[in-house]
Amino acid sequence: MNEYKRSRYKPLYNKQKGVTLFELLIASAMGLFVMGGIMQVFSDTKQTVRINRSLANIQDGGRIAVNLLTDEFRMIGYQGCADPDVIQTNVIAVPAPLITLYDSALQAYEVSATGWGVGTDLDGIDDTGTANAIMGSDVITVQRASAESIGLTGNMTADNANIQIESNDLGFEQGDIVMISDCENADIFRITNNPNGGSTVTLAHATGSNSTNRLGQIYSTDAQVMTFVSNTYFVGDTGRTNTQGGTINALYRLEVDGTVPVELIEGVDNMQLLFGQRLSNGNLRYLAADDTDIDWTAIEIIKLSLLISSTQASEPANDEKTYIVAGGQIRPDTDSSATITYTSDLRMRRAFNTAITIRNRQE
Repeated sequence: MNEYKRSRYKPLYNKQKGVTLFELLIASAMGLFVMGGIMQVFSDTKQTVRINRSLANIQDGGRIAVNLLTDEFRMIGYQGCADPDVIQTNVIAVPAPLITLYDSALQAYEVSATGWGVGTDLDGIDDTGTANAIMGSDVITVQRASAESIGLTGNMTADNANIQIESNDLGFEQGDIVMISDCENADIFRITNNPNGGSTVTLAHATGSNSTNRLGQIYSTDAQVMTFVSNTYFVGDTGRTNTQGGTINALYRLEVDGTVPVELIEGVDNMQLLFGQRLSNGNLRYLAADDTDIDWTAIEIIKLSLLISSTQASEPANDEKTYIVAGGQIRPDTDSSATITYTSDLRMRRAFNTAITIRNRQE
């Protein structure tokens, strides 16, 4: 019986054979094909992730930049409840940040060459704080009072008396420029004391830091004290580069009395502006920042365009698009006929456009 079993199962062992070379080649080829497909899917997925990440960064940066500038531009010339077209602000701060808010609330410039600010209110600043402004981009200066305000605790006894306020929630410090305003008058002065130096919060306006210690009137408890805001916005070179060596630009803000601009939003490559000027016949015309015929006091609408780029290269080929912006086009630097260009560097870009109405200049 045992001999029978051994002879019966022995042929089963004899039937086992190896794999031929041809079969190995077929299996290897199929394996390589499958691996190639997997690698292609991985590469495509990685590229899709890069594109989606870049697009998300562009959308976030563009949305934040547009919202920030929209809020700023809407408030141009704001001085509390005093009508800027009727009430002229009395400026005693030294050095004066402006002549009158009505005349200087809005100014803009085009960066066309080194020393672009010569002959403008930014003369000298362009050689220091905004020297890295991008050629062909626009610069805008906005002046206004802050939206937040603090009320007076009592009437002033004289026009040269200290101002007593309810709190120092706005963080006033010695040397700050502030505005006090009611519906009939407005003054801009420098604080000459430490507002937190005593139990009562007072704001002094002595001479030295002011041309006089007298305000335009004696203010009562219906007046409000606000921070004076003077911000210059421009697009500049951060001095940083991405992993491919490409220049990284950003939106900057230079504040009143500031010497060092503050970087706000990375990835802003260019800012273009058009200004809607109301003519005497009621018509509205749009002018560029460098138009010599522009009347800044008659500007009611600002068209804003921002070109936003991804920080890192994410496109499979150089961007060759023409971006439509306020007043013109931005083209790749490979176009020799283009006036305003961007760098061809495999980065994704998008243009953001909006129109902003200046609230204090509407009938």
